[in-house]
Amino acid sequence: MKTVSFNLSCLAGVLMASLASPASGYIIPTEKELRLLPPYCIKTAVISKHYGREQAPTGHDDETKQFISIYGRNFWNMHHYCFGLMHLNRAYGAKNREEKGANLGQAIKEFDYVLNGADAEFVLLPEIHTNKGTVLMMQKNHGAAVGEFSKAIALKPDYPQPYGQLSDYYEQNKKKDMALQILEQGLAHNPEARQLLKRYKRLGGKKVFTAQPVPVETKPIPKEEVNPGAIAAEVSPNSVPSVPSLPQTTSTPPGHQQERKTNPYCRFCP
Repeated sequence: MKTVSFNLSCLAGVLMASLASPASGYIIPTEKELRLLPPYCIKTAVISKHYGREQAPTGHDDETKQFISIYGRNFWNMHHYCFGLMHLNRAYGAKNREEKGANLGQAIKEFDYVLNGADAEFVLLPEIHTNKGTVLMMQKNHGAAVGEFSKAIALKPDYPQPYGQLSDYYEQNKKKDMALQILEQGLAHNPEARQLLKRYKRLGGKKVFTAQPVPVETKPIPKEEVNPGAIAAEVSPNSVPSVPSLPQTTSTPPGHQQERKTNPYCRFCP
């Protein structure tokens, strides 16, 4: 009697191929997986078409227009980033080494596709470099991972995720001093980053980090615009001069990560 042996890596490949969209050839996230991805993913080109959300010939809806205004022309490639996040999530939930490896490899390809075609000022570059570094760490390619985290920090020094990843790496390698140094660097740029503060205190960090006041630019009033009588009428001995309010920080763009809670099966939940 003949016996049939199965190669697990081939089986993983067949499984991934079976989940591809017949029309596009892409591996499309399931509805459950889609709920774990950033909200813009359902509006990206291939995914929106698969779920019957493609735009009408008359133009884009308001939500899509908002995403386009934030991400620019990069938005047309962002379905690849969403695919990469999907494969990263699948790698976290993989049942065997072959399945995990296949998903990590595909995630790198999807991230690189976006990075290679992105504008230099693309707002999601720090996040994509950080997630690529996460995948490389899972592949045991530590040197390349550190490089990706460093790129993310250079692009956005107050973005906490790459500092956290680097500190975890150094801590795991018994380099506590380097881990603390990285955390101090991150907290100097973002003193309110809870995930960094938690790591810092756990490692015995003693420094206190406070947010630096935002300087308020004051411009001298041209002489011809000064009206002493009006000023005297408005300011009485009992009044308190108003203090210029600090500029308000802009809110995080939809789908853009700021801080991430630890959840290996939901990397992008709020």
